[in-house]
Amino acid sequence: MKYLVCLGILFGAFVANAQFFSSVGFKSGATFSNQNWKYITDYSLDTEVRTSFQWAFMADAFSSKYFALNLEFGRIEKGMTDDPPFNLFKTTTTYYSPPAYQDYRYDYVYLSTLAKFKYPLGNFTPYGLIGPRLDYMTQKIIPYDAVDANDINDVILGLNFGLGVSYKIKRISFCIEAEQQWDLSKFANEGKTLTNKTADVKNTALLLSFGISYHLHQKE
Repeated sequence: MKYLVCLGILFGAFVANAQFFSSVGFKSGATFSNQNWKYITDYSLDTEVRTSFQWAFMADAFSSKYFALNLEFGRIEKGMTDDPPFNLFKTTTTYYSPPAYQDYRYDYVYLSTLAKFKYPLGNFTPYGLIGPRLDYMTQKIIPYDAVDANDINDVILGLNFGLGVSYKIKRISFCIEAEQQWDLSKFANEGKTLTNKTADVKNTALLLSFGISYHLHQKE
């Protein structure tokens, strides 16, 4: 946790001393994540949404009336829940435990660079976001060795897109956002069930956030 705080401080210090940045802020909220298992055959895997928490430092750069470059550095929990028994990846043991809630948790720090299209309406500014994201896994919490951790990729390339609205009071802005995170690269190098059905596994997540920003320039 200490290194995340240090990175956040460095991120804020860099932004505050760069002339091309117009605002800095922080946001946090709920995450609703799941995993898509796309099989070559018609086999299906029933997974449930996992609810968790996320936060991010954010900054706008090269801002104009209708556009800005939005940078985010944050932490997010992803994963899924399910009722066993089944094996997600290749393992040597078949599990026949009775159905029970199982939580598959994967923690990431991420960096995203998003195009921000905005339309000022007085103090209110609706906006849209879209752009690439890079995830780095910091922790895996997997129940009863059902997943082979060696198959999981620590680095994932993804895409963010979303909508939000901000309200400005002098040099302070408050915002509400709904943002979708999709993975472009695979969550795992390979995924095989006990029935030897190969799957393409990717994360998805919906983020609902509330944030606050400080505008560095009086006229921005």
